[in-house]
Parts: sequence; structure tokens; C-alpha cells
Amino acid sequence: MPNVVPLDNVAHADLKVHIGHGAAFGSAVNQIAVLPGEFAGVQRDCPILFRKGEQRYEAVAILGFERDSNLFLSGAQWQARYIPALARTGPFRLGEGAQGDPVVLVDLDHSRIAGADDEDAASVFLPHGGHAPALDMALAALRIVHGARDDLQRMSRLFDELSLPEPVNLTVTRASGQEVRFDGYYTIGEDRLAALSPEQLGALNAADMLAPVIHAAASLANFNTLLALDGQGS
Repeated sequence: MPNVVPLDNVAHADLKVHIGHGAAFGSAVNQIAVLPGEFAGVQRDCPILFRKGEQRYEAVAILGFERDSNLFLSGAQWQARYIPALARTGPFRLGEGAQGDPVVLVDLDHSRIAGADDEDAASVFLPHGGHAPALDMALAALRIVHGARDDLQRMSRLFDELSLPEPVNLTVTRASGQEVRFDGYYTIGEDRLAALSPEQLGALNAADMLAPVIHAAASLANFNTLLALDGQGS
């Protein structure tokens, strides 16, 4: 069971975390959930596809062609121009306090937790108790995640109302000749987007979803980016 407790600058004055990336920290994955507000950054490097759950659509950035392969991972560096928020929260998460206010929690059993004497790790708090840069970076990512809960519901509602996502059965051929299929996903087709009426486009814009769906539609060209990165490692 995770050892999750409220973060405290006194009790955790000496807390340190590993801030790099790697398989040990869960970075070696071929896809990661992304949020509508992140689509502009994600689409600079990664294709964005959608999955339909029982209650809503969810978006994922495709990072590679094998289950445990992130083509943007090089040593401890994630080399995409934008790193999704869920890859930056580390051992921290937001909970709810007694008055319903957000509270920062920390999982003390998380793989990123380091020993107090680990010189390669980053402190969570400054000597006087203020936030160190490592904590500020994690909190910035947590704000993105926390603020996106309503965005996902709004996106899903509009997707259903406008019949916007299209099922995609995509096959890519790697430099090795191996074919990789992406089945069970949805995408935003540029033709479908172009066919929307002014009223439908207005509904997307009023919900702050027009730009994200345009970014998602444009992102599919990044399968070529993945193929190029994959070819470099073959």
C-alpha cells in the first residue's frame, strides 16, 4: 500500500527526489495520458490519439512502437520539446483537506524518493523552508492535471455531440520491416474537422476546445517523427 502523507516542510525538511527520467521512474512507456491544455505542446513531437472509456474520451501521446519503449528517452533525459504533466508530477499528488481545499501529498515509497545524503538528488525544500525548484516544477505539473478534470468532461461531451472522433486502424512500418498496428483508437480527422458548420466550430471555440482539436488533428504527422527516431536506433 502506498505510503502517502501530506507534504510538510518541517517533517520533510530533508526530503530529496530524483528529477531525471528513466525506466526506474516509469519513463520507459510507449504512450502517456495527456490533457487538452497540453495538446499544443505535445503535438510538436508526438501523435495524439484518443481512447473511449466507459464515461469519457481520453487522449494519449504516442511515444514509441513497443510497450516499454519511449523513443524520446535518452539516458536520464526526455528529449521531446514538451514533457507531459503526468511525467513531471513525480511522487506528488493533490488531495483534499478537511475544508475541501487542495492539499499536496507525497508518496514516500515512490521510486523518485531519494536518500537525504544522495548528492545526485534534488531537495524538495530550501533551508529556510520555502519551495525548492524541484517542488515548484512538480506543483506546476499538478496544477495542469488538477485543472484539466472539467476539460476532459467538456471535451468528451462535445466529441459525442459533434460525432467528431473517428475510429482509426493505423499500421506503421518500422525501419526493420516490422508492422505495428494501432487498433481501438480514435482520431480527429482533418476532413471531419473541415466539414463542421460555423455553429459547431463556434461551440468548440466557446468551450475552449477548438485549438486543442486542431492540434490533435495536426499531430498525426508526427508518426513520421517516431519512425525517424526509431530508425536511428535500429
